[in-house]
Amino acid sequence: MATDLGRSGGLLRPRAARSLLSGIARARWLPAALGPLQALVPGPRRNSFLVVALHLVNGGTGLPVDIDRSEFEELLDSIAEYADPVSLADAMDGSESHAEESNGGKLRFVLTVDDAFRNFSEEILPLLVERDLPATLFVPVDFVEGARAAPLPCDLPALTWDELREIQSSGIIEIGSHTCAHLNLPGMKLNEIAEDLARASETLSREMDREISSFCYPRGLWSAAAAGVVGQFHETAVIGGGRWVQPSSVDRLRIPRFPAKSGCCHIFRSLLGSRVWLQEYVADKARHSLARRGLY
Repeated sequence: MATDLGRSGGLLRPRAARSLLSGIARARWLPAALGPLQALVPGPRRNSFLVVALHLVNGGTGLPVDIDRSEFEELLDSIAEYADPVSLADAMDGSESHAEESNGGKLRFVLTVDDAFRNFSEEILPLLVERDLPATLFVPVDFVEGARAAPLPCDLPALTWDELREIQSSGIIEIGSHTCAHLNLPGMKLNEIAEDLARASETLSREMDREISSFCYPRGLWSAAAAGVVGQFHETAVIGGGRWVQPSSVDRLRIPRFPAKSGCCHIFRSLLGSRVWLQEYVADKARHSLARRGLY
């Protein structure tokens, strides 16, 4: 029988339920709990691709999403053993003939970077240029324009529009939208979402002098209603969830990603042999449960 953990009549009282969900969402004890099960998960299907979500490299913030340069290089090396780097647009070409022609049916990976910190041009871009690796950079417009604080709890500066144009001119970086205000879309009214996305799309298109086809939900939080609005402005959108992607069956407005976090890059080699990263999959479900209650 289904039970709502957040109800007083359920298995747990509201405060205990919130504590449990919060612990799951932050993945405090999931590795030990799910480790034995992870080995039982089958490998990714043929022609699948993996989307990696990156935020900061050598940023000095101490945040879980701020990874060391050596970890980042290890991450890129580990993935390269299993998959070929491609852009998000190329990965979403789901035809088997295209995949066979381009890389012999080998698995593929897509690198995405959130939040448009100047750290991207200082620490991440040089490595991507050196390796000729394509990536998508998701830009929160209000942060770049100085109208809002950083999307993460740190004091690192944002890229400027001139810097973003220079990054785009490298030829390997696609600029995507990360909304204007970087708010949780499922908690907003549909007209508010539309207004934010319209302003972000208009600003980015004007500043970058091109259409913006890719989108990233802030904090990876989405809903069916929000996705309906996102689809009015963008062709593809990424979330969380820790799953490999099968282009022929995935919802283009809900493309899962693997998060790159400090201290966990060493386990990517084993995770790359699994179709789903259970720790992130469960944590993502918990985050959405908290968000529906206005607690995340």
